[in-house]
Amino acid sequence: MKKIVFFLFFLFVAVLTSAIYQVTHQGWVRYRQAESRYARGHFQEAIPLYAEAMQKGVDKKELTQRLAQSYASAGEIAQAIALFEKLRAEAPQNRAVLLVLSDLYIRAGDISHAIELYRGLLKTEPDNRALQVGLARLLIRDNRVQDAVDLYRKALRETSS
Repeated sequence: MKKIVFFLFFLFVAVLTSAIYQVTHQGWVRYRQAESRYARGHFQEAIPLYAEAMQKGVDKKELTQRLAQSYASAGEIAQAIALFEKLRAEAPQNRAVLLVLSDLYIRAGDISHAIELYRGLLKTEPDNRALQVGLARLLIRDNRVQDAVDLYRKALRETSS
C-alpha cells in the first residue's frame, strides 16, 4: 500500500509540475511546439505558434527568422518580407538575410528591390563571382541586357586570371 501511495504522490507532483510550467512559461511552450511543427515541415501550423510565442515575450532572434521562413514556405511572401526586413534592420550586412530577402522580392515580382540588394552585397564583396552572376541574371529579367553582359564579362575575366 505504501508503494502505491508513494507512486501516486510522485505522479501527482510530476503532473502538477508540468501543468505549472505550461501555465508560467506559455511563450516557451508555444515556441517548442512551433519548432516541432517547423521541423516536420508543417509551416502553416508553426506560424500561429511562433506568433503567439513572440506575443508572450519570447525574445529569440531565431524565432523571428523561423517565423519569417515559415511565412515564406507557406507562400505568405508579404509577411515574410516584412519580418526579413526587420532582421535586415537589426543586421544590415547579414549576407544570408539579404540573399533570402532578395529571393522573396523576386517571388513577389519586385525585381528592382532584388537588384538593389545584390548591388549592396557586391559593394561589400566586389569580387564575388556568384553575386555578379546572380545580379546579371536579375538584370536580364529586368531587360537590362547590356548591364548583364558587362557583369558576365567581369565575372569571366576574373575567372580566367
